[in-house]
Amino acid sequence: MNTPGWSMAIPEELVTKMNVSNELDHLVRDRENCLVIILAANCTGTNLKQIMSVCGDKGLVALNKLVELNYLSVQGENVSLTENYKKNCHFSREALKFMLPHLIGEYSPQRAGMKWNYISTITNSVSRELQIRIQSKMDEFTKWVHAEMQKEENQGDIPLYVGFVMDSLTSPVQKIGGLQQ
Repeated sequence: MNTPGWSMAIPEELVTKMNVSNELDHLVRDRENCLVIILAANCTGTNLKQIMSVCGDKGLVALNKLVELNYLSVQGENVSLTENYKKNCHFSREALKFMLPHLIGEYSPQRAGMKWNYISTITNSVSRELQIRIQSKMDEFTKWVHAEMQKEENQGDIPLYVGFVMDSLTSPVQKIGGLQQ
């Protein structure tokens, strides 16, 4: 069963093929819009209590805007993506760059010992070959997580998000005659 959900990692080969809404990409730059969409973009959707708990009154303003723009629907207590976005809710890499800080802002160190969340960072100077292998492994793991989240037996009431970032703080280095330029 293919259930609603969204993937933050977009395989490179799909980036140019996808019909990404520029408006939605722009909307997720706002914290409340982003978090309300993330809460709603899962198999069970969300509700006003969750939205208020995470975003406060600004979450209701965001919800109303997203409903008005037909990205979200409200049916009784449930808030979810509209049918138009349920099966293919993806964001451009530029939008993800704005979404990840909102998500990191929601990270709770107090829950780390409860096996509820995870955060880490690793840094080192590496070869281009290792950088490519790391990116490949991250892509494999992202696809595995997405597939596991889609399985009916794994559906539940925890609105979980998973995100990865890998980059260099510098531009790609060119070597000319054995010297870095």
